[in-house]
Amino acid sequence: MRLATCLLTVVTATAALADHPSAPAHAPGFTVLQVESRAGGPLTVELWYPADPGADLTEVASNPVWQGTLAAVDAAPVAGRYPVVLLSHGLDGAARNLAWLGAALAAAGHVVTAPNHAGTGFAAPDPVLRADLGARPQQLHRALAAVLDDARIGPLADGARVVAVGHSLGGFTVLAAAGVGIEVARMDCADAVLRPDCAFLAEAGVDGDWAAVGSLQPTGTISALVTLDAGLTQALHRADLANLTVPLLIVGAGAPDNPLPLDVESRALAAAVPAADYVELEGAVHFDFLGLCTAEALDVLAEEEPGASFDCAPSPMPRVEVHAQTIQLVREVVARLPE
Repeated sequence: MRLATCLLTVVTATAALADHPSAPAHAPGFTVLQVESRAGGPLTVELWYPADPGADLTEVASNPVWQGTLAAVDAAPVAGRYPVVLLSHGLDGAARNLAWLGAALAAAGHVVTAPNHAGTGFAAPDPVLRADLGARPQQLHRALAAVLDDARIGPLADGARVVAVGHSLGGFTVLAAAGVGIEVARMDCADAVLRPDCAFLAEAGVDGDWAAVGSLQPTGTISALVTLDAGLTQALHRADLANLTVPLLIVGAGAPDNPLPLDVESRALAAAVPAADYVELEGAVHFDFLGLCTAEALDVLAEEEPGASFDCAPSPMPRVEVHAQTIQLVREVVARLPE
């Protein structure tokens, strides 16, 4: 594990990106694909891509709780070959939770594909898929195949440069998609039933002996990995993690009251992957990797969904700063890939 402080990492990222203009080179193009999934029926995939900087922008994914993201919806793409970033959202979330990251990366010259995970997403509940820990990584590969095969966006996507980024359960997802095996039996939840990972396994009805050999990824499909305050990492096969050859950046949320215990998740993951880079964003909490909340979000949640107010609760590090640093870190990982 290579440990770096937040400040050092941001300086490093800035240096690595010195040749990139600070102003966006493109408008963030946005479109939605409906594709067939091998893991449970249709899959909705949101795509972000470089569009002409003069394209008209409209706000997508806004509601009384969440601020929207400006996008050039269905705009003509700018020709070129761009690295691909896969985004995997967290449990009961949606692809648009990470729209802020997708739009920023598209504006900087990346093709971004983000599936709405069927079974563990907000819009597509499915108890069978929810209990199948192999469904999410398979859906991520299906989303990648969809963008590479798409007649309009596929020619832009460089399938030899693919970075998978996952938040929360998405962190588990990208590691499994990269070939790390799953072994639920290694988890000890007897005295930790309220811990988020154990609570999910119980609620979803995941078989305590559920396992998958680490062979979900075709060789060479994913070039690098980034986890954002990952969850359920204790269910990942330790020998596979120790032998992981794909570059991995682990980002932990370092606020003292972070709901995912770092010693169980991100710090333990970093200890299990000796070659990984590890960064803690001091003052960040788990939900700071979601979108920006509206000014009235807490009032709306208090009235309509009191149990979800933590999505927009303030944290020591402003969420906009968490986003800015995360964008830099992901771009640094992409910049390290060979052309």
